Amino acid sequence: MHVLNTMESYPSGRTASESAHLNHSQQTSTAAEQLADIVGRKMSGECLLDLKGLIPANQSRTFIKKLFDKNTSQYEEFLTLLNCVLTWKHAAALIDGYFSRTGVDCYSKEALEFSDIVYRRYFPKDTFSLERID
Repeated sequence: MHVLNTMESYPSGRTASESAHLNHSQQTSTAAEQLADIVGRKMSGECLLDLKGLIPANQSRTFIKKLFDKNTSQYEEFLTLLNCVLTWKHAAALIDGYFSRTGVDCYSKEALEFSDIVYRRYFPKDTFSLERID
């Protein structure tokens, strides 16, 4: 039986551990996903704002009615869960999963507004204003 030495070189010139890491990376994500992970990790060192403070009361009522089937506690629990998430990628997956499970149209006005607010939590400088260009 041959024991694999992680420092042995493969024909490609990589060590066993480098090849294993490369193969794992290629299998689990695309370059865009890897970049999102890197950016997310770098951004996670910054202080993230509480979503409850980012959503105005009137908009919260709309979200509760349209996205959470008038269930205030479910809405608040979901915001609490999202507040614990350190990356946009993970938050987006949770939102997509919730919308899918509950049958919410992810392209509805309210769903897009909710997603945009959560996105701005992670990328506050990524906002733009609609200015009229004459």
